Amino acid sequence: MKLVYILLATAAFVASSFAQTWYNYNGHQYTIVSSASWTAAELLAVGLGGHLVTINDQAENDWVLNLLTTITNEDRSWIGLYQVFSSPEPDQGWVWVSEDPSPFRHWNYDTGEPNNSGGSENWGEFWIRTYVSYEHPGSWNDTIESNSSHIGLVEVVPEPATIGTIAFGLALIARRRRR
Repeated sequence: MKLVYILLATAAFVASSFAQTWYNYNGHQYTIVSSASWTAAELLAVGLGGHLVTINDQAENDWVLNLLTTITNEDRSWIGLYQVFSSPEPDQGWVWVSEDPSPFRHWNYDTGEPNNSGGSENWGEFWIRTYVSYEHPGSWNDTIESNSSHIGLVEVVPEPATIGTIAFGLALIARRRRR
């Protein structure tokens, strides 16, 4: 019976993956979700087996900018960066939702980001396109949790156990069909 549940879960994961367009970089998979709030985008990301993107270095930041300018007309994207509540404002306590320890940050320093403008900017966004001179594509901003016209970039890091389970499930299905 346990095997049936594993196969059903594997089939559900594979089926949900077909509804998305996936992009590969550095052994990770990326896709877009549409959501007006950071929390909702993260929940969608978890449902796809990942988290909002963790950007580890300038090369990945450049790749993300190139990807997003190519596949979307949106101005901004949620990223997996958020500020732990009760952290000293404005620039302390920023962590990745994936729990990755990467210290890389690419704030837009021309506007003093992160700046906690308005007193409740605890969520990270990535500027894709900008229409004023002080915003720079590829730089980051801290913003409020709900914002209109946002997408979220999801990153899925394949785990060896997950890959093995999917391969095992597909092998069983193929074997069963041969009989």
